[in-house]
Amino acid sequence: MFIDEHDHANSATSSGGVLRALPQKRRKRRSDTRVAALFLLPAGLGFAVFYFTPLCADFSKFHEHHHAAERFFVGINNYTKAFSDPLFLNALGVTFLYVVINIVTQTLLRLRLLSCCIV
Repeated sequence: MFIDEHDHANSATSSGGVLRALPQKRRKRRSDTRVAALFLLPAGLGFAVFYFTPLCADFSKFHEHHHAAERFFVGINNYTKAFSDPLFLNALGVTFLYVVINIVTQTLLRLRLLSCCIV
């Protein structure tokens, strides 16, 4: 909404007579909040499933279960067994090598494609 400089009821002009828009109050609608919540819902569910669930499951790794009622604290013995197992170390090495080769190859390929596009 624009107002002419001769309108004295609500003057919106500068001293040079240039018209400018009147500031309008913007009310936040309920639908905006609902839409925002709808967009955030998948991220929140993913965060809960892929972060909190494994976090809760990690606490059971420090205990040994013989029966449903009996739990023994074993500390980091499970981890020392895993890192002393040659099959686990081989799997860890192969995975690390795959990740390094994959990241380096993708990065070089993308840089090459980018250099072809930019002339």
